[in-house]
Amino acid sequence: MSASPCNKLGAGTGCSWTPISPPQDVDVIIGVRDLRRSHTGVRRFISSFGNRLVRNTLRLRIEDTQCGFKAFRGPVADDLFGRQTILGWGFDIEILALAAQRGYRIETIAIDDWQEVAGGTFKNVAVTGALSTFRDLLKVRRSLRKSKAS
Repeated sequence: MSASPCNKLGAGTGCSWTPISPPQDVDVIIGVRDLRRSHTGVRRFISSFGNRLVRNTLRLRIEDTQCGFKAFRGPVADDLFGRQTILGWGFDIEILALAAQRGYRIETIAIDDWQEVAGGTFKNVAVTGALSTFRDLLKVRRSLRKSKAS
């Protein structure tokens, strides 16, 4: 029995795919989960607080920077990932901050049926992952400030 593509991507069971055709002027597409429905307990708190912290610290207008669904136009991906310095939990925060700084058009789409995967590993790394992401967030902020100054 093979797993559905949704399960392979960690999106839970019962998810469905809707093909998207982004407008020509959209460079980055970010999925946004409804954290009240997709997360529970400590994970919901950490995710909600973390997303607010990222938005306020980096002035990003993205509700859910940590959703695993992200799509980039090829040349945009080459540019952003070529500038990436963070390889840990916060790599996507850096990529999104770079995209905003470089003037790329970022759009969001709702990922309505995103679910926690039963037996997932997040519970085992919730606190250490959150601390690591916070350190990465501070590195991104410092890096952005340095690049603005030069």
